[in-house]
Amino acid sequence: MNDGLNMSTSQRYRTWQRRSMFTALCIMSAILMAHGTVFAQEATSEPAPPDATPAVSGSGNQVVPGGFFNPTTRSNEATFVTYDCDFQPTSNSVLIRAGLAGSDARAILRDEYTLEVRAGEFGTIINPDRVTVTNLAQRPPIDLVVVFDTTETVPILEVVSAFSSGLAEELAFEDRVALVRFDTEVYPATQFYTDKNLMIANHLINPTINRGANVLYDAIYEGLNVFINEAEPSGRRRALLVITDSGRRPERAQTPTQDLIARSIAANAPIYSIGYFYVDQPDRGELLQLATATNGYAWIYEGEERRAAIGAAVAEYLNEFVRLLNSEVEISIDLSGQQLQPPGEAGLPFSMTLQAQNERLLSVVVNCPVRALNSSIAFADLQQNQVLVEPQTFTVAVNTELNDEDTLVAFWVNDQLEQNSGSRFFELDVPSYPPGPYTLRAELRDSANTVLTSTLDIPVFFQQALRLGTVNGVTEDLTGPVEFQAIANVGVSLPEIVFQIVPQGQEDLPDAVRDVSRAALRSDSRALFTIDNIRPYLRNLFPDGGTDYLLRAIVPGAAGDPPLAESELAFTISSAPETEAERLAREGGRGAVGGIILADEDWTVTLGRVVRNPYVAPILGIIITLIINVLLFRQVARVRIRRMIYMPDDIEMSDRMMAVTTRRSGVVRTYPLTKKTVFVGRGSQNDINIGDDVGISRQHGVVMWRRGRWYYANRHARSVTRIDGRRTRGFNLRVLEPITELEIGNTHLYFHSNAQQDISELTKTNL
Repeated sequence: MNDGLNMSTSQRYRTWQRRSMFTALCIMSAILMAHGTVFAQEATSEPAPPDATPAVSGSGNQVVPGGFFNPTTRSNEATFVTYDCDFQPTSNSVLIRAGLAGSDARAILRDEYTLEVRAGEFGTIINPDRVTVTNLAQRPPIDLVVVFDTTETVPILEVVSAFSSGLAEELAFEDRVALVRFDTEVYPATQFYTDKNLMIANHLINPTINRGANVLYDAIYEGLNVFINEAEPSGRRRALLVITDSGRRPERAQTPTQDLIARSIAANAPIYSIGYFYVDQPDRGELLQLATATNGYAWIYEGEERRAAIGAAVAEYLNEFVRLLNSEVEISIDLSGQQLQPPGEAGLPFSMTLQAQNERLLSVVVNCPVRALNSSIAFADLQQNQVLVEPQTFTVAVNTELNDEDTLVAFWVNDQLEQNSGSRFFELDVPSYPPGPYTLRAELRDSANTVLTSTLDIPVFFQQALRLGTVNGVTEDLTGPVEFQAIANVGVSLPEIVFQIVPQGQEDLPDAVRDVSRAALRSDSRALFTIDNIRPYLRNLFPDGGTDYLLRAIVPGAAGDPPLAESELAFTISSAPETEAERLAREGGRGAVGGIILADEDWTVTLGRVVRNPYVAPILGIIITLIINVLLFRQVARVRIRRMIYMPDDIEMSDRMMAVTTRRSGVVRTYPLTKKTVFVGRGSQNDINIGDDVGISRQHGVVMWRRGRWYYANRHARSVTRIDGRRTRGFNLRVLEPITELEIGNTHLYFHSNAQQDISELTKTNL
């Protein structure tokens, strides 16, 4: 009892199905007993076989249960039929459901074929990486209309039994089946049944049979009308199955083949046919044509014309039919990054071409309800023309039909992409940017980096912060000399800084503000402003200013723009009575002792007066420039000599052989110059080893052939060499002419022609 209650829906359905089948068989047995004479006569006396033409194609000869010979003609054509297409906005993709089977009515695996997909009216090729095909382990439900032949020539008991065991029991519970029966007339279509055995019991047990010319093709047309008259359910495949031994009869006009093909295409219901030769003969060629033209399939039995053989063959074909229906695939097409034209009223057409090995080329077109995605993006916390000073974290509000994991957000500063990720947050390090006007923009993209939507360019202004204070940190009761400093962020380049002073409470009065100094940033990112004696200086500027003041440091921007940088410092001066020295300084004005010394000006103190000398700065500038130029020229010369030593040119050596002769402690040696670079120094690693004196370096000098001449150069910054009596130190280049004397330490070297061997002739100076 409990086990029965715990059975799954599928198990209960199977149990109920077997019981229904048993009931149907009992009913059929009763019919047999009632019509025993007719069936006994048919069983003992099979009709004479009509003149049948041999099969034109087939899958081979088979032996079916009972030992009967079963030659079969099959369509031998692969099938590819689409029946549903959904647009999935959460992934910006389309999902196409299709049936795909080979000429053997079996599923074709994914690695056995190639698939090309084109989209739109102009056939834009979809990147194969964007197309995914999946063979389904369990297909979606199907709506099936069965056109069933009950003419007097049909072995009804065997065919109904095969229909029950080969189809009704194999279909899924959710599959719906309707029946269109015919003999000399077409009977009304039944409702769609999910209980297939109930349909058999209601409509195929002891049916009334009229004798005369059949109406097979009219029945097929009426079966297709069942689909035409019913709204196509989403996600359900359609098919029409014909089981017959009938063919066209000249005495009765029926629906033409082309009309049936057009009706099948309009209903999106392929035609599958099972024909068998018994007393009557089906139209083999027409059934095969209907199957091929509608992406269906056909089986034609032309074996032993015996009831058992026909029943077994029909059962086998029905099993293959169910297997063919189960050959379902899902084709997912990712539209991310695809630039497609807008879909029409019927949707966006997708043309698919499939090529499998040893199969015909298959092509289908399906219209999908593709549309533009609804997407929006906006900054949640940013205003136009906002002045930004400190590092900021911006947030965007995103509204899209796509899954969050399939979207990216790109942040732009001016035309520079700064971030492109799945994050909705953007951390902007404002101080790292040069000050000035900028634009910010955010873009919503799909996983292929295609822009779905974007914000407008939002104008903002980046401003640098200045840290303003006094050098000693005291800002209250100031008196005497005071040095203010404005500190900028390291690495930021700013124009000169303007210092302003205004009494507190008068900040909004332009006439009250005084520009008191301008200073450039030093190498340590500081600008200094020094007041020699602050109380008389401020009382001279602001006679009624009191003791509370504001110091401003500003870097002005372009006309109409905020400052590039600014800061304010509140400070107070001492309220003690004015001393005599302060009074004299105040009365002396700006230039007297106690006045202001501007950081960007040069002053000379003369007889107690601070006087500006206009010539100091230019003279110092000229001197510094000359020193820098001399150092640069020396460095450039060193680099050029080093490059000349270690990078020989392509000029061939002169035919005139030259040599270097050394003389040390009475020992004379001659070295012919047979290569372009000859190193001179202490140690065997040199081409000319000139001894171990303290004044001789291991990398002392070099004799080299360059630019078509012989040169000598020191190789070390501390190397010292006398050349023709003149002392040279460091990287110096000298042209060698025959005869040239060199003295390195206690060793004498003579540059001369190799043909001149008498050393006494070489001495030019008294070394």
